[in-house]
Amino acid sequence: NINFEIIVSENGSTDNTLKLLKELKKKYTSNFKYLSITKPNYGLALKNGIIESKSDFIICEELDICDIDFFNKVQNLLENNIYDVIIGSKNHIQSKDLRPKSRILTSKILMLILKYFLNFKGTDTHGIKAFNNKIKEVVHRTKLDKDMFATELVIRASNSKLRYFEVPIELREIRTTPIPLFRRISKALSQILKLIILRYNGKLN
Repeated sequence: NINFEIIVSENGSTDNTLKLLKELKKKYTSNFKYLSITKPNYGLALKNGIIESKSDFIICEELDICDIDFFNKVQNLLENNIYDVIIGSKNHIQSKDLRPKSRILTSKILMLILKYFLNFKGTDTHGIKAFNNKIKEVVHRTKLDKDMFATELVIRASNSKLRYFEVPIELREIRTTPIPLFRRISKALSQILKLIILRYNGKLN
């Protein structure tokens, strides 16, 4: 008994994803839509999906992070207007992070950098998220796209007047990441430097 819409925001896939999305749109005409950009850009795809949503509440799933229990955890919190922004944190003290140790260590180092240089008070910025549509005002202030859009969005949300909360998740890796870890780290650090510059110019709130 819930009115809902599903938005798939595809970006630069080279398999049959776009073809499948077109077929799904023909089958589910009323509450399914897809967005598509030609180049791989995770942040822009996520940003477009959030802006495109017409719903009161928005839940952002990742194709490689699916925790069905997250829906149960956030539904009442959103519907009862308890929180505005809810993050499924793999670094939460009650979470089960079953990824390789190198990935866990990288995440912890990233969080230390965000805490020290950007005064981030949460424990995670990537992964599944839920918001009410107040988040759109924050989205329109963001400057970055690609991998660090989500980090900027969560930091801005936690620094704003929105009510911020984190819930634990269970995370396991069922496929290795297609992007080498050192490349992801180098790209992330260059984007974090941009966020640090924004913060010290008073433009990260």
